[in-house]
Amino acid sequence: MDDSQHGDPMTYEDTNKWAVGKFLTKQWFNKDGLMRVLRSVWGVDRGIKMTALNDNFFLLKFATFEDKKEILNRCLWVYGLPIGWMNQDFEINIENRIGPKIAIDMREGTGRWGDYLRIHVEITITKSLRRCVILRTNKDGQRRMCMMKYERLPTFCYACGIVGHAFEECVINGGTNDRESETHRRKHKVNRIHRICNMNGMLVVDNNTACTGLIMFWTEEINPRLIAYSTNHIDVVLSLGEDKFRFTGFYGQCQRARKHESWELLDNIGLPWFIGVDFNEILDDSEKGGARRSRVDVAAFRDAISRNILWDIRPDKGGFTWLRGCNVNIHLRERIDCFVASNDCLLILIVKCTQNLMKPQIIIAYGCTQRAKNIMGNEDNEDYFKFDNYWADEPGCVSCVQESWSGENASIHNKLSRVRAKINAWKI
Repeated sequence: MDDSQHGDPMTYEDTNKWAVGKFLTKQWFNKDGLMRVLRSVWGVDRGIKMTALNDNFFLLKFATFEDKKEILNRCLWVYGLPIGWMNQDFEINIENRIGPKIAIDMREGTGRWGDYLRIHVEITITKSLRRCVILRTNKDGQRRMCMMKYERLPTFCYACGIVGHAFEECVINGGTNDRESETHRRKHKVNRIHRICNMNGMLVVDNNTACTGLIMFWTEEINPRLIAYSTNHIDVVLSLGEDKFRFTGFYGQCQRARKHESWELLDNIGLPWFIGVDFNEILDDSEKGGARRSRVDVAAFRDAISRNILWDIRPDKGGFTWLRGCNVNIHLRERIDCFVASNDCLLILIVKCTQNLMKPQIIIAYGCTQRAKNIMGNEDNEDYFKFDNYWADEPGCVSCVQESWSGENASIHNKLSRVRAKINAWKI
């Protein structure tokens, strides 16, 4: 193999600074958050790089072998030993009862007692953790025990003592497995929302992935007829008196690499219809606050809407429907709940009320012959204005700016106000 074409090969010195770990949980967790916690414990100046692998495994690349050795050599603290027993003989006795010995930390000097001793042992995580260690039995038959303390345990069961599941999920305690327990919790949450919102009908499509699935509620005035459904959409025909129309509740792919599947699904539906809820994408940066979205993903979503000749329907109050992050550097705001309709649907439909919950969403639609422009709401409830660079590619944007800026004897503030009003009317 030519090293000049494939780069320098990895050496033993490079891989010797690596370590592989596993996060003991069957539930989804934030890998970036895990790395921040590890850095806060280990120190932020160590230059640690983390790469996520499959099945909750992750690869840690340390800057030096000494950093790796120092982290891996951190060990347990043994509390509650009687004075006089903090010596190497009793320490070996304790660790042999817990698991195979790895290392002992004996401080220099003699007769220097403290609050704890440190040992490093190997334990089997598929068995119950020890809660105490019997040190000895006195002549009168009384046992002297040392209680165990554990720090920063992951998900831990107080019934069986095994790491990896919680108390309510423990089979020994009469609970269910992870899948059954998660299904039971989802069913309870759905029924609670159904009861609070006072809906008459409900359709649930469960999802086996990390996404939450789809739920559709409706009132007694609506008589839906199911056409098709999948893990990403529910397609029905709704009846409002004599009017009938097609409605599709849609949930876009969570994974960026699979978003094209959502847009292909839009192309395959093809009939005049009203579609919406959560596309997991935005049309432009005015629907998002914080860090900029990927231009490729935004353009792909806009192309899918344009190919199917769909019109964006905006709410009359508010714009952002999703928030995340309290820190100003990571604070994000997005309009993830979006509704679009074809030309035929706009002639007979208007969304009178759209009530947003975290998950799922409740959509109440009514038939009417009002102009489609009224769907956007009145001018008293305008969204916060934010110019998007993407608009510069749209026909008509340049003329709006030139017409608003051409007035004489006007201050900069008045000209900017006219530009804002003109572009707001243009983008509708």
